[in-house]
Amino acid sequence: MINSPFTLRSRRGFTLIELLVVIAIIAILIALLLPAVQQARESARRTQCKNNLKQLGLAMHNYHDVHQIFPVSTSQGTGNNLRSGFVGMLPFIDQATVFNAMDMNVNGLTAPNLAFTQKPLAALSCPSNADSSMLHAGADNAGSITVAGADYAFCVGDYMNATSTTGSTLTPTYANGVTSNGRGIFSRYGWSARFRDITDGTSNTIALGECIGAWCNWQMGWGFQSFGSMAHPINHARTTLKSAAASGNADLCIGFRSFHTGGAHVVMADGAVRFVSENISGITYRALGSRAGEEVIGEF
Repeated sequence: MINSPFTLRSRRGFTLIELLVVIAIIAILIALLLPAVQQARESARRTQCKNNLKQLGLAMHNYHDVHQIFPVSTSQGTGNNLRSGFVGMLPFIDQATVFNAMDMNVNGLTAPNLAFTQKPLAALSCPSNADSSMLHAGADNAGSITVAGADYAFCVGDYMNATSTTGSTLTPTYANGVTSNGRGIFSRYGWSARFRDITDGTSNTIALGECIGAWCNWQMGWGFQSFGSMAHPINHARTTLKSAAASGNADLCIGFRSFHTGGAHVVMADGAVRFVSENISGITYRALGSRAGEEVIGEF
């Protein structure tokens, strides 16, 4: 036998079975980690949404400090003052440039204002809503004007809009039949409350809440009108409305709803942000919408 300075070594590679086992283990780890990553991302988006509402609550208070009244919305009747309360709040959410460029002598669906109200605002968009940037039609009741929605809306109590009294998915569940100013802090009729009007207590009265603006038709947008009502439970008919929006037939969706699991965020009149469960008692929910109902509200 001839001795060689080189030692031959046998090399053993992975067998096909071993390779498949490794791939399977990696796949299992990914499957286990992916939900956790998605949950962490949703948690971050939910936190950002809560922060958006906190800033809106602060802006609402600053508006009241300056004007001695909460932002006024007018979306009924005719005239040039038809606009959402968010327009008046623009200077208080770092949008003074937009506010100064708008013409307050015409409504939010008329030039030059329409060029602005067709642009989504980050401050009014929930990061969990992938459709926040989508314009929706129907702003002039004919579908020829599109507007940018808002994922937050002013609370009008349990106001029952006349257009929502028919249809299996939009028939009001909790509404008391009020079709004018209603019992909330805000209204559609050029009226809003002052702090002195909230005799139920600012910590017991909802001022703003989450909606899904891109799904809402018929004039629902931050520049014209944006209101939410306790006429429907939280997240009511969400699947139906999403399907209708996808087909271009979104109806007026005046209830509060969100993409967050289990409920939606609201801003109380004192500026605190709360997460309200979609399983909340209807009696308690309606009571939270009234400014002076003298209801006794426990934990919610």
